Amino acid sequence: MLHEAYAGVKEKYNITPEKTLQQTFQKVDLILVQTDPIDYPRPHLPNTKLVGPLLSSPAKPLPEELEQFVSGSGDEGVILVSFGSILGEIDEQTIATMADVFSGLPQRVIWKLNTEGKSLTLGKNVKVASWLPQNDILGHPKTRLFIGHAGMNGMLEACYHGVPMICVPFFGDQFDNSVAAKHFGIGEFLYKETITKETLLNVINTVLNNPSYRESSARISRSIKLRPRTAIEESADWIVYTQALGGLAHLRPRGLDLPFYQLYLLDVLAVFVLLLMGVFCSCLFGD
Repeated sequence: MLHEAYAGVKEKYNITPEKTLQQTFQKVDLILVQTDPIDYPRPHLPNTKLVGPLLSSPAKPLPEELEQFVSGSGDEGVILVSFGSILGEIDEQTIATMADVFSGLPQRVIWKLNTEGKSLTLGKNVKVASWLPQNDILGHPKTRLFIGHAGMNGMLEACYHGVPMICVPFFGDQFDNSVAAKHFGIGEFLYKETITKETLLNVINTVLNNPSYRESSARISRSIKLRPRTAIEESADWIVYTQALGGLAHLRPRGLDLPFYQLYLLDVLAVFVLLLMGVFCSCLFGD
C-alpha cells in the first residue's frame, strides 16, 4: 500500500533514487502530523511533531448565489452534506432516503451531489452542486452541522471552524475518525447500512438540539486557532530548522538503524532460550 501511494512521487521528484522506498522512509529526519485536535494521547518519537490542521484556513466570502441561499436560512441555519469523491459507494435507495429527510428539515441543506442520471425529489430548502467551497461553507456563521464520510481533511476543517458532525464512514481510517468524533463529543456516527428515515432524522435532531456537541466543537476550534503558531508556520519552522542543521540526527530514533533481530530483541531472546534449554537438558540428563 505504501509503495503504491508514494513510489510515483518518489520517482517523479527524484527523491533518493539510489534507495528503496523502505530505505528512504528509514532515513526520514522529520515527521509532521496534522491530527492533534482529535487524536488520543500517545507517545511520540522525538522527530514526530504535531502541527495541527494544514489545510484548514479562515473562510473566504461565498459566491453571491450561495451566500444568498445561506444568509436566507434564518435562525435555523444551514447543514452541509458532502461525501467527497466516494458518493458512488452509496446506493440509490439510500440517496433517495437522504433526499427525503433533508427536504423535510427546517434548516437549509447544501449537498455536494451530482444529480446527473438521478431522479430525485428535493425540497426548496435543498441546494445541490457537483462542487462546493467546503472550507468556506464550514466557516460561515450560519452553518450548524456537517454530514460527511469522516475523511481526515473534512473532519479537520469542521474542527477548525467548530462545526458538529455526523459521520457516515465507508472504509479505512474513516471508521476510527468517526469513533473519535463521538469520543471527543463533537459528533455522532451512522453506518450507511443502518440509514433509514428514522435513524437519520433522529441523529440529526440529536446533534442539532444538544448544545454539548457545539460546545465541544467550539472548544476544539479554540484549541486550534489559539496556537502560538499556525500549522503552516510551525511546519515551515521545523523544515527550515532541519535544513539549516543538515538533518536531525539527534532526534532520529536509533531503532531505525538496527537490524530487525536487534530492534525486536530476538538476539537476546535467542540467548535466553539457549540458556533455558541448557538448564532443562542439565536437569533432564544430569543423572
